[in-house]
Amino acid sequence: MRNWNSYNYKNKRKKAYSLVEILVSLGIMSIVITMLFNVLIVGLQSTVKVIARSSIREEMSNISGQITRDIRNSDKVTACGELTVSNSCEFFYNNVRYSWSLCSDSATQVCKYDLTDTSQPLEIYRSTPNMSVSTFEFAQGFGSGETEESKNVLFTIVGSHNNDFVDVNNVFRQLSISTRNYFY
Repeated sequence: MRNWNSYNYKNKRKKAYSLVEILVSLGIMSIVITMLFNVLIVGLQSTVKVIARSSIREEMSNISGQITRDIRNSDKVTACGELTVSNSCEFFYNNVRYSWSLCSDSATQVCKYDLTDTSQPLEIYRSTPNMSVSTFEFAQGFGSGETEESKNVLFTIVGSHNNDFVDVNNVFRQLSISTRNYFY
């Protein structure tokens, strides 16, 4: 037969954590976990901001590269950076008239149009809706050769990301595009 008194006595001598010790350790762990989550959140926010800025820079580089290629390869550059219409550039390539300007239905996106039919321009390219363009300008540059047709076209674009959460504003790009076929 068992002696229940000795059994209970042995169980009472076992070591265990008290409720106070468990509560203190849970409090310390919650503080550490909260600090780690704050570091994680700040890291994620900065990563999202870097990705958004990279996206805007890539889009601006894409637009400026296409404009540079179009102006340099054109047969004739006409109204590019005129005082009356500084936010568009018209040029001819293979006897087809094209234009780079702000989109007709959105003042914050950039479009390239085929102006073969001036009453119904055909949209060839449109910038992504993630980027909001605040400045899109062309200006007549200085003459770089012996003739007036050898001019530079100065191109400026300033854009921001459309998501206000990422706070990417006023990304700036400016180019000087040399051409040998500039006509007024």
